Amino acid sequence: MQNESESLAAFFLTKKLLTNLVSSASPDDFCKNLVHNVLNEQNAIAAFICRSEGDGMLQMVGSYGYPPERVGKDAKVSIFDPMGITDSIREGRIIVFNGWEDYLELYPDKTKLAGPGKAFVAVPFAREGFPAGGVGIAFGSYVNESLFNKLLWETIQLTGEVYVSPAWFNLAESANQTHGDSNSRTAKVEPKDLPERALKVLELMAQGKTNWQIASILKFSESTIKLDASLIYRSFGVNTREAAVEKALALGILKSKP
Repeated sequence: MQNESESLAAFFLTKKLLTNLVSSASPDDFCKNLVHNVLNEQNAIAAFICRSEGDGMLQMVGSYGYPPERVGKDAKVSIFDPMGITDSIREGRIIVFNGWEDYLELYPDKTKLAGPGKAFVAVPFAREGFPAGGVGIAFGSYVNESLFNKLLWETIQLTGEVYVSPAWFNLAESANQTHGDSNSRTAKVEPKDLPERALKVLELMAQGKTNWQIASILKFSESTIKLDASLIYRSFGVNTREAAVEKALALGILKSKP
């Protein structure tokens, strides 16, 4: 049984978890918050989130810390293909691999999935008793007992299930269509008010980097970078990255072109 100090520690960790994950704006942000704001003290270094499709496939919907070629947004895998995340989702249980050697012992044909880091935890999501998806988290060191907190993982499951629900994706798709409509009443973001990540994307555009390269550098999915690029274009009232860079230089948002 937990003593009082352990119970308090679990309570504050769960509170931090809820505060950060509930405020996530997208599946990518959910993964980033898991790594940097929730499980950072446990040395989490990467995470991905996937949802179950009606055809027995799992589709990647968000990630952070993984290279784009590993977790492309359009990537799909059969829920019956043996691997950590699929077994976790099918069986409805959290699976901990405390070392990639344990993973490869079970799945010797999945050597390309070993890494990054030293350990991996697969957490399943459910909706109305059926598999809904899951999240995979890589750690830079072996996991310890502080991670085996039932309330912690139940909270991750509860918040994560939001980002694989049909309602969330319908809402996100509606929002994207609205933002992409030139006649939208959505307020335009002024160039000086661009968020920090969009400014980083703009700087890398100026260096001639492709969306794929920018995704690799910033450790976000390529689709997230495309959304940032769209925001930049709307902000400057242009349709190409070259025009966006030129306007950014003219306005002093970029100091010089590399």
